[in-house]
Amino acid sequence: MSTRRQFIGVLGVLAALPSSVRALSRRVIFASRQRAIPSQASIRALGAAILPSETGQARLEIASDAFWRWMNGYREGAELLHPYGSPRIGYAGPSPVPKWTTQLNAMDRAARDKHAKAFAALSVNDRQALVRDAIGDFKGERLPNVVAAPHIALGMLAHFYGSSDASDLCYRVRIGRNKCRPLAQNARKPLPLADVPRSATGSP
Repeated sequence: MSTRRQFIGVLGVLAALPSSVRALSRRVIFASRQRAIPSQASIRALGAAILPSETGQARLEIASDAFWRWMNGYREGAELLHPYGSPRIGYAGPSPVPKWTTQLNAMDRAARDKHAKAFAALSVNDRQALVRDAIGDFKGERLPNVVAAPHIALGMLAHFYGSSDASDLCYRVRIGRNKCRPLAQNARKPLPLADVPRSATGSP
């Protein structure tokens, strides 16, 4: 005959089961959708074609690598930050990376069919032409949210233009948006980009 303590213990297990099942299902879904992401070299080749060349080769690679790391780090079902005081918890939706990988592979096939070379081996102009063909007649007043970008090229652009480096490039000064600065520097006028030592920009 069950004791009252045993009965309460069973109720506790049953109460915890739904959340455990949900957490497990999210992990299973993520594992089933996880695919190899594009190579770092292919993402750099895309970045060199679509990101502003004014940044210079070194910064183009830094921006491309940041996007590549973002794709590597995206986790479906991960808990998202929520507004202060809000009890509602959100979770990251489906990853755009599998679709983007397919798109980049399609551009590579198009490059081989048209130029007998891999996408990364083409000139910047030829890569830009393939990207324009791939995006087609996309219309929008603004860049989409990174996760919602319908094409990998738009995702990369959205990721870059939402970055601190893009703000610095726009104003030609080192603002450091969304970055912490010592209080002693708050009253200091931002330095022009050309006057900022490379060690201060986070660049290698």
